[in-house]
Amino acid sequence: MSHMSLRTCNRGNMHNLNFRIANQIEDDDATEWLTPFIPLAGATFAYGEGGVGKTSFFNLVAAQVTAGKAGGVYDGQGKGVLILNKETRMGTMRAKLEASGADTRRVTLLGPEEEVNVCRGLESQLGRYVDEHDISLVIFDPITAYIGNASNNKHEDIKNAVIKLNLFAMKHNAAVVMISHFNRSQHSIADAYIGSVAWVNQSRQAIGFVRDKERDLHLIQVTKSNEGETGGVYAYDMQVAENTVPGQQAIAIAGNLRAAPEENPDDVLARQYSLNKAMDPETLGDNAHEVYSALIEENGIALRSRIIDKLGGGNSPANVRRLTRARQQLEKLGLARSARLKEPAARTIWYLAERYHSADEAREAIQKTLTANNG
Repeated sequence: MSHMSLRTCNRGNMHNLNFRIANQIEDDDATEWLTPFIPLAGATFAYGEGGVGKTSFFNLVAAQVTAGKAGGVYDGQGKGVLILNKETRMGTMRAKLEASGADTRRVTLLGPEEEVNVCRGLESQLGRYVDEHDISLVIFDPITAYIGNASNNKHEDIKNAVIKLNLFAMKHNAAVVMISHFNRSQHSIADAYIGSVAWVNQSRQAIGFVRDKERDLHLIQVTKSNEGETGGVYAYDMQVAENTVPGQQAIAIAGNLRAAPEENPDDVLARQYSLNKAMDPETLGDNAHEVYSALIEENGIALRSRIIDKLGGGNSPANVRRLTRARQQLEKLGLARSARLKEPAARTIWYLAERYHSADEAREAIQKTLTANNG
């Protein structure tokens, strides 16, 4: 083995190992959960699009911890919470926590100006404080701002970072939450996170957040679990806080967490990804909006002449199979009569035909999108 390999592998103290005979070890207690999917004594990786409601949801969890109501773990005995946030001013953080019902006497905040490196100084920077203030929930938002010079995409870097967070959580019997974001080409919630797969593989739990914008429904799916159920889906509501001061920006708070086994976040992602891509001028040309308008004006019947008049363009042999399949799907939904559609138009309506159950549903969604964009 080379000297380089020895230095890479020698990451821990190899002295004073605690050897224990297996039959002399007591059984561990059952895993305790702050929510049905956030365990104590472990690191949870939580990811979703910006603005989907991740921070608001964890403000709710923080409020429950401070009130001793988190999953029934503390039986009315409030515990401390530590939140490290690089994206929100501390005054705003406090206002949101108070609106969520948190006992802010039990919440400690580290704002954007504070530097913490989980790869190097986690225990020395946070360990004593966590113990002295009876903290049971530590939140890093976003986790990528607290990994120092480590690369978000380098497997070994992220593996070591998450291992340290798990060890920290076990040592202090606290839930550690690592908040992160979606990548830009998400198709499935299970692999929609940014960075190395080690974020998920090394975490005890991984959960993805999705918002169904059409129904204003906020969903969470457990995408990895060491001890619980993988694939479980939950929903929660967002509303404006009652104590929002008139004239100031409304504060959104989360509530009513519930199981939602009938929901499929992948379907929501696929539909919204398809719609977003179809609305992208760089993907479909500058006249994509006019195609949608033609759909609406024609009561869902997209005639060949209307589409070709709007988009133009020549036929390409490479597009024949795509156009044929698109035409067949459109005819089934009543969105087009026999027509050999041009590529941009076919692709636009193809996404709609694939992702919506009916022409009415497609038109309604498109109308909402057009209205929002024009507004």
